[in-house]
Amino acid sequence: MDGGLPATAQADITVSRASFKAADRDVPVRCLWFAVTPVPESLYDPTADNNVVAVELNVYDNDAKILQTDDEIFIRSLSSTLIKIPRGQMAVSEQVKPTILRAGKRARGQLSLVVHADAFASASDESPRRCTAVLSIAGAADTNPTDNTTRLVVDVLNRNNY
Repeated sequence: MDGGLPATAQADITVSRASFKAADRDVPVRCLWFAVTPVPESLYDPTADNNVVAVELNVYDNDAKILQTDDEIFIRSLSSTLIKIPRGQMAVSEQVKPTILRAGKRARGQLSLVVHADAFASASDESPRRCTAVLSIAGAADTNPTDNTTRLVVDVLNRNNY
């Protein structure tokens, strides 16, 4: 594949029920899977940080009970976001709205991301810089801590650089 061209990758993942012990049918067990794109030694990649992405795998067990306890809490996985910093602008603010579920009830939060141009140098519109924010919540007697953390992959295009 030539540099600067987008491509789609596909991965087959096999999940074993024995590896994921769900306490509640409506609450996933979450694990983290990393996808890495190797770069041949003969090539230079000025934005190697966008060759790795964290992918959350949410596993639901339809045979598990529905507990609906007040103590069970989890945060839904977030989709990645692309933030574009226009030429001449030094910072951009964007809102992310995580969803938290507790005892079958849903609440939506709001998180303000402020991205500063001097923290991200982009090579082109096809090669953003990437960072990952970790969001965590806590519950009193939560049965499944794997679903209390989610990752937000943030790709940044800083158009002040090109």
